[in-house]
Amino acid sequence: MVGMQVMVKGSDGQFYGPVDTMALSQWRAEGRVNDASETKDFATGAMSTVGQVLAPMAPPPVLSQPVQPVQPTGFGNQYADYRRPTTYQTPASNTSEG
Repeated sequence: MVGMQVMVKGSDGQFYGPVDTMALSQWRAEGRVNDASETKDFATGAMSTVGQVLAPMAPPPVLSQPVQPVQPTGFGNQYADYRRPTTYQTPASNTSEG
């Protein structure tokens, strides 16, 4: 169904398009249409819904286990021994009167 072109019925009752299933899927992800939004096949005029048009598309893969965050390497604890100075000394003035 990748090459399928549909018209989408807007909330104003007008049909918009044609759009392919890739664009229709993007619109659904953006919330511009939902699975109940009406569609009309551009070639045949057959009516259906966004959910019916996109149902044959493969869903995204589901991971069987959560992905563990990667711990940064190479930096270690290089600042662990840093000690902030306890007092601040103003640098000596380097002005000369002439």
